[in-house]
Amino acid sequence: MIDPLNINIPLAEAPTPTRPDSPALPKRKLLQPSPEHPDDYILEIDNSSLEKFTTCPRSAENYLIRSREAARSSSATQFGKLFHTCVELSLINGYNDTTKTKQRELIAEHFLYNPCPPEDYRTADQMVAILDAYYRLYPTEQFEIYHDENGHFVERPFKIELCTIPINDVLIYHPQQLVAGYEKGNAQTLHVRNIHVFWTGRIDLLLRQSNSLWVLDHKTTSMGGDTYYNDFVLSQQTVGYTWAAQHITGQPVNGLILNAVIARKPTKTGRAIEFDRRPYLYSAERCAEWEENTKHIVGDFVSNLARGYFPMHTKWCMGKYGTCPYWDNCTLPPHQRLSDLASDHYRDVTWSPIND
Repeated sequence: MIDPLNINIPLAEAPTPTRPDSPALPKRKLLQPSPEHPDDYILEIDNSSLEKFTTCPRSAENYLIRSREAARSSSATQFGKLFHTCVELSLINGYNDTTKTKQRELIAEHFLYNPCPPEDYRTADQMVAILDAYYRLYPTEQFEIYHDENGHFVERPFKIELCTIPINDVLIYHPQQLVAGYEKGNAQTLHVRNIHVFWTGRIDLLLRQSNSLWVLDHKTTSMGGDTYYNDFVLSQQTVGYTWAAQHITGQPVNGLILNAVIARKPTKTGRAIEFDRRPYLYSAERCAEWEENTKHIVGDFVSNLARGYFPMHTKWCMGKYGTCPYWDNCTLPPHQRLSDLASDHYRDVTWSPIND
């Protein structure tokens, strides 16, 4: 067993929140040149990208092809990232006075550069309250953090080859638009022979408990309830992360432990902060089906890419998490949409789970 209160490891460096004077990250492009052949390309696909495509192909086009996203991340997303960062510190270094001080510094710095709206309850004080309650409930962890030749398996990025899709055609898109590092290229057309697809992501934690391996995933939410929890039974992300962990370790992985943090707006009668950890068993058969299913989803995405059209799926314009960030753009006449995407309503996509 690992007692996080007594681990004697030098304090790890924590990610620093983006400052106004931080150097600009490179714009994410859909394809990378492949060493296999001059006309072969690599497509790194992650869960967020696949979710956009399965929800609405037009959303995936704006995000992956046009490389534009809403100019400001939601406060819920930023809040969740901050919790991940704080827990990562304690998992690696143990929860002690030094870690607690560093967490408080990160919280203050985060809200300095990412202020929340006045009516938002996801404040610095709320994060401090969540962490205090979290460590009262989990003062020590009854599991062992998995280690391999690359060190502790905490916030581990991965990139695993999934399949190769033959194209053998010229795409309608300019190479500069799609291919990373092509800014200075002279070619005006993009011939693609094959696309080599890699499944990518970032696993919060791989642990060993009772001689079994589990992926643990932190989730912050304001929801909870049966619908929320049942969503992870067939979750594309969490089954896919279990599949990835098996490939990385070469060992069976039981499934996922959901580490849920339920943070609601404080009220006089309700509980603003709750925690829940739930296991989800994913069989080898389930993971194999995930692999086959994901190959077909990516194949559908590449088919849209090859024909140069991503249709709107309007069922989820108003989804369970709110309005689609591209809704305003899609309501415009078609000839105005590209100029709107280029406006300051949107920003370049720079995030990738590989180099987060």
